[in-house]
Amino acid sequence: MTNKKTTQIDNIKCYYTKGGADPWTVVCEDKSYLTLSDDCDSPRGVSMWGHGYVYGPEDKEIPFDELPPRIREHVIERMVEEE
Repeated sequence: MTNKKTTQIDNIKCYYTKGGADPWTVVCEDKSYLTLSDDCDSPRGVSMWGHGYVYGPEDKEIPFDELPPRIREHVIERMVEEE
């Protein structure tokens, strides 16, 4: 049996935008994306889905494992929520 959560994580791209207000972006295969601030779990933080992500020159691609632990956990929770 395939773990859907693991499959989803394997098929995403993660980007970091230095100096951005919402520096973390996780992009799915269908080009939907989750934009996150450093404090994404806070009432003042950002964790917002969008569609049609366009890679910018200031975006640095990073492996999922290099996201900060609280961002990784948040992404997994949000992806499971969307199933």
